[in-house]
Amino acid sequence: MVLDRRGREDRQDREHGRRFELTLPGRVVFGRGVVQRLGEEARRLGGDNALVVTTRGMLERGTLAWVRASLRGLGVDDTVFPLAGPEPSLETVGEITAVARDRECNLLVGLGGGRVLDVTKKAAAMLGVRKIMAPTTAGSGSEATDQSALLVAGELKIFTGADLMADVALVDPDLLATVPPRLMAAAGMDALAHAIEGYQSRRSNSLVRGHAWRAFRLVSENLEAAAAGDEAAGTSLALASLLAGVVVANAGTCLGHALSYPLTRLGVPHGQAVATMLPYALEFNGFDAEVAAEVHRLVSGLHIACTIGGDARQLAVEVMRNSRDLENNPRRVTLEDVVALYQRARREMT
Repeated sequence: MVLDRRGREDRQDREHGRRFELTLPGRVVFGRGVVQRLGEEARRLGGDNALVVTTRGMLERGTLAWVRASLRGLGVDDTVFPLAGPEPSLETVGEITAVARDRECNLLVGLGGGRVLDVTKKAAAMLGVRKIMAPTTAGSGSEATDQSALLVAGELKIFTGADLMADVALVDPDLLATVPPRLMAAAGMDALAHAIEGYQSRRSNSLVRGHAWRAFRLVSENLEAAAAGDEAAGTSLALASLLAGVVVANAGTCLGHALSYPLTRLGVPHGQAVATMLPYALEFNGFDAEVAAEVHRLVSGLHIACTIGGDARQLAVEVMRNSRDLENNPRRVTLEDVVALYQRARREMT
């Protein structure tokens, strides 16, 4: 299987001399057990008073105990801020910053999935303090991006900036042990979408496409086994998510993500929405037929496709406001194109 390489070899060769920049976290530490180095990394950054942002569910898991023990073992004081609700907003960021200021924290730690990392990065940027991201799911790649997706007045807004990049990304596959199979599958499809969309983005380059290809293969070959609890496959998926995060930080996303956001606003989890619409976006863009078929197969085998609710035209209007993703897309998209894509997906998902 190849990633749409036919007819692109000459163009890519010409791009080898093209100027580009690569945005990366300040430091990446990957491997099983590395979360127990958190205290060491905190000290290296000059932190001695940390606010750990996580989920309420994490309060009952051993992972949080590992994190706190690592911090305290190196003399770092800590306070835990458990998020309420699945979709943190800009108001949540305000709550975090208020607690951090009150406790005089000079370091923020994000321990959780993409939304936890996003809200933590934004809060740290507003406070002007250092930040360490430790993902507990393999999908968003937020530990490696300079972006933060937050609800603002009920709508998802993507913030971007160098101050949102993690100072340290601690990617520990052991943290995936408690992820439910359905969440593992949906998150993995988000990573796969980051890889494929970053590959075809107008902002892509040869180095990004190399990471994208590797991430795609890792997800494609390991997602089903990882969702079934295979530890080795989970390690591969964690690496794929990290690589795909690098890809999306440097090339962005395209039509597949644009189509997913209105569905998420209607209550569909982001990974599930992306998984549902990505195959249609790939086919619309004329992407490699084998890749599109493989994505269809994964979505079908994992049983994570969603039904398309809402009015197709209203959803399409919302998509057309997403200039960020549509400008990255390799093919021009019209309102009628989007309506047709939603209508087709609705027919085939019923």
